[in-house]
Amino acid sequence: MSPVRVTWLRTLGMARNFYATALALGAFWAGTAICFCVNVELGEGGRLALGELWAVSLSPVLPMLASFLAMDVWSDERLSGRAELLLSAPVSELELVMGKFLGVCTMMAAAILTSWFTVWGTLAAMDLEIDFPVLAVTALLVQSALWSAVGLMMSARFRHAAAAAMAALTVTVIIPRALWFAAVSWLPERRLEMGQMILDAHVLDMASGVVSTGMLLGYAVLTVLALVIAVRYVMILRFAGHSARMYRRSARLVIFLSIVAAALTLSLAMRLNATLELPVGAAREFSSRTRSILAGAEGEVEAAAFLPRSDRRFRETVFLLRALKREAEQTGGLKLSLKFVDPRWDLGEAERLVRQGGKSESVVLRRARRTVSVPIADGLGERELASAILQLVANPHRKTVYWTEGHGEAEFDRYDVWGMSDIARELARDGYVNRKLALSKVETVPEDCALVVVAAAKTDFSRTEIARLETYLMGGGRMLAMLENAEAAGVGSLLPMWGVKPVPAVAVKSNRTVSGSDLIITEFGDHAITEPLKGTQLILDSPVAMQPSAAAEAGAGADKVGYVPLAMSGGQTFAAVGERGAGTGSDLALRPTRVAVVGDALFAMNGQLAARKNANCDFFLNIVAYLSGADAMVGGGLEPGVLTLPFDRRERIRAAATMVVGVPLALFLAMIAYALKRSHRS
Repeated sequence: MSPVRVTWLRTLGMARNFYATALALGAFWAGTAICFCVNVELGEGGRLALGELWAVSLSPVLPMLASFLAMDVWSDERLSGRAELLLSAPVSELELVMGKFLGVCTMMAAAILTSWFTVWGTLAAMDLEIDFPVLAVTALLVQSALWSAVGLMMSARFRHAAAAAMAALTVTVIIPRALWFAAVSWLPERRLEMGQMILDAHVLDMASGVVSTGMLLGYAVLTVLALVIAVRYVMILRFAGHSARMYRRSARLVIFLSIVAAALTLSLAMRLNATLELPVGAAREFSSRTRSILAGAEGEVEAAAFLPRSDRRFRETVFLLRALKREAEQTGGLKLSLKFVDPRWDLGEAERLVRQGGKSESVVLRRARRTVSVPIADGLGERELASAILQLVANPHRKTVYWTEGHGEAEFDRYDVWGMSDIARELARDGYVNRKLALSKVETVPEDCALVVVAAAKTDFSRTEIARLETYLMGGGRMLAMLENAEAAGVGSLLPMWGVKPVPAVAVKSNRTVSGSDLIITEFGDHAITEPLKGTQLILDSPVAMQPSAAAEAGAGADKVGYVPLAMSGGQTFAAVGERGAGTGSDLALRPTRVAVVGDALFAMNGQLAARKNANCDFFLNIVAYLSGADAMVGGGLEPGVLTLPFDRRERIRAAATMVVGVPLALFLAMIAYALKRSHRS
């Protein structure tokens, strides 16, 4: 058996007998599980997959674990006196160091894989399957090799394990992150460009399919450097005494020359760096809404990524634009040409974009004389680009959404949590104009009205206002009503004639909830509005139920009033559509009347949209698209690739408890029991 293998097995055997190893691994599993749960809560609705969030959760904790696992592999040998006996054997220092290094790396790999299978097993038990993140695990193993080598180097340098652990933590955690936070504090204007901490960014990039050859070579060079220094420190231990001063000096000289050589190699690696884009994070699928817009559009649109290439957002923007171009080519409709303009270098092109109305740090879309800028700072995504393209290719005459006022309604130009400015901005991106409407001050609803929105009115409309609104609806008008309570203040008296009757909701134990007062909706009716939303979830705050009124299904032909439930839970309906004249418009040249009712005043307010990622925004936009007649542009729910978890509050708590407490505690107790058993045998 080779000395390396013997040393490797001996290192693993010693680690299994230490209670500190069990404590370090248990704390690692519990800590990374906490980070993962927090990252999932913060990342829900974003574009990072669960495997990428898991990798990002482990990356900051790995150097801490390596420092504790490696702190006594040499320090304990020196403190107990076994180092002299070990170094007297006819075994080279390199073989001893490599054996111990492989032992620490094995424990690190086992900790990483155990953490992954804990997450995978917990979610699989809750019927949520996730793929094994091969590149993410590879990135973590590459980093753990470096941290293990540094921990081993410090263990060979210091006699006491605590000093070795503190030195390793200083080199791998404290100094890098202190320098990073200092740089961010001193350069606040470049925070967005600098992105996250560089060590964590490496893991995220590789987990997303972006592999940097310079980064991989850099980790390899630093790992070899740490091992070379560890070998020289062990050599210094072997050549103790006054007569071996020259050997120790030559060892220190080798350490210095190794550092210089590593620095030069790193510089060359960064100079010759090449980036490989593997089809993992970059591969995209587009929603039916985006494909419909691209297929229905004609002509050519120029898309320019107007931001510095050094900006960390540049890569993701390029991925999205190139994927969008490929999708446009496959649909055979719109022709999309791409440009990448760095305002620091492409001065002429940057000036042209600015003159045309483009803004820096945005994607500038241009067709003929029309230009639309989509800011990247607002969170560039598929929906924003598709809406901007729709603005360019649609008829310049923009439809108008009128929001009633004067009865305590929510305001679309209010920007706090109780306002609806976020959803109004989405409407503007889709080509609508938002305007206020005081029915008491106008004789009729304006002719350019696409639909009337009654957003949580708190007082009843007057008879005159009801009459004007009824006249508008009888002529084929469209209305969206959001209710604050079962009394349906505002237009409550008008809804039953269009097939919808608000009623108080009944508490049902089977209803799913997150906070306790809200309601998770995952059951949708068969309708053009909700068909693309199946598989997603709505969150309604203390919703009002509704049922068909006496007018539903009354009448015949063009006068027949239809009632279709949209969102249900626990046998109750919380959103519905009433329609008169459905299916007769094409035959009789009549425009059907459409009334949509949602039993929640808060579902589209800024606070609810920001509180938790859900399909509320898509539900609202789908309703507007259907009511306004743009049926072909009904959205496809949350964009593909957006992270959503179909868990309610109880399921989230159970999953977190299993990952944070259950599995780590069980493994910790098993390791303690094994160590006790081994100690009794000896």
